[in-house]
This record gives sequence, C-alpha cells and structure tokens, in this order.
Amino acid sequence: MKSNIPDPILTRILLAVHTKNKAEKGLPCLEGILYPERSEVKIFNSWGRSLADSYNYIVQTALDDKANYIIFVDENIYPDKNVIEDLLFLAENNPKCAIGAWYPKSKQGNHVVLKNGKKINLDCDDKIHDVIILTFVCTIFPIQIFKDISKPWFKKSLLLSIDTFFSQKIINAGYRLLVDTSIKCGVYPSGNMGTSGVN
Repeated sequence: MKSNIPDPILTRILLAVHTKNKAEKGLPCLEGILYPERSEVKIFNSWGRSLADSYNYIVQTALDDKANYIIFVDENIYPDKNVIEDLLFLAENNPKCAIGAWYPKSKQGNHVVLKNGKKINLDCDDKIHDVIILTFVCTIFPIQIFKDISKPWFKKSLLLSIDTFFSQKIINAGYRLLVDTSIKCGVYPSGNMGTSGVN
C-alpha cells in the first residue's frame, strides 16, 4: 500500500573541486566529509581548464542539474567533516548571502574585511564576519546568485583577481559576503597537496 506521506524535499548540492588534471585517484580534500540528511550531494571534478573557465563550467553544470547550492572546495585544503552541514545551515538561514569557512593564510589568498577604512585579512575569532572579498577555498553559494547576475560569472583581469571580480559583482547585486571563522579548514603543506596543484 502506497503511503500518503509525501517524500521529503531534498536539498540538491553540487560539491565542486577544480583540479589541473583529472582526479583519477580521488579527491583527498573531500575524504571523511559527512553529508546532511535530506540532501542530495553530487561530487563534481572540473579539470583541464583555467580557474575562471572551470568555475563558470561548474556553475552551468549546477544550473543544468537544478541544484539549490554550489559548494566550492579547494583541492589543497582539508575541511572539518561537518563543513557541508554547517555551511548549509548558515546558507538556509541567510538566503541573500554567499558564505565561506575560515582557513589559515596561504597562497590561495584570504578573505578580506574593511576595518577603519583599510582592507585587511580576516583573523580567526570563531565569529561570523561580513567581508568585502570572499575567496572560494571552501564556500557555499545559493544557485539564485547566478540567476541574478550576468555572465561571465567569473573572470580574471590584470586589475582584479577572480575572487575580487566575483565578490564585487554579487555585492552590487545586493548579496552579502559572510565568513564563519568557527568553521575551519586546514591547508596541506607545500608539496603535499590534495591531487595535482591548482591551475
């Protein structure tokens, strides 16, 4: 007998990692990560493209898959096992925001805050902060952001990094950029990166 109780609505998440080469041996940066209940998580490896082209390809894939959220994870970090659940909780309660986890200073760049009129790197104090530049090392985006802004979503120029270009673009579209420094990621030591290095 068929139940009259409707199936729960699943939150669809595209969990994306950019690599220079195809991650044929897996993605160590995602090992041990737990998936939230009532979610459908698709792991997606974009490889062989420039970073901007890769991010644009990831977004188009998420739109085609009708995902609700995209989570970018850099191959050279190792997030806490609850990172998806923690980021998703914040995203669901802050729908007009892109939200990142905190990680130590590294070559991947840093989240930037405005303090006393000066741009400085964000320190870790286990609190949530508004930032003016959000990096994509471990970050969740509601898919609606990419419906509200024009292509190209990501672009690198001589004057602006990919992170800066995109951060300015979504701030201008009315979104906030948040970083929860209580959600932490480690960084692989130099020469011991997750797969093949970033492009």
